[in-house]
Amino acid sequence: MKAANGREGIDMIKAKNPKLVLLDVRMPKMSGIEVIAELKNNNIPANIYLVTAADESELEEARTLGIKGILSKPVNFQELNTILKDNALL
Repeated sequence: MKAANGREGIDMIKAKNPKLVLLDVRMPKMSGIEVIAELKNNNIPANIYLVTAADESELEEARTLGIKGILSKPVNFQELNTILKDNALL
């Protein structure tokens, strides 16, 4: 699934209840940090990873919200494969 913006992403996640969510920090309508906070406030149990080129200061808040990890852009596909395997998606 792919959402066009943060708000759409939240709606899709609530409807589909995925095991794994990949988010960017910078997204239209809502930032990835805002999406993570809303998911956590609604007790959505997905494993959340950020895929981003954001700087360290932007990522600190995401860490406090309990994300599982961060993939830096450009994405290392071996690292992504490991995440997919760890989440039983491969």
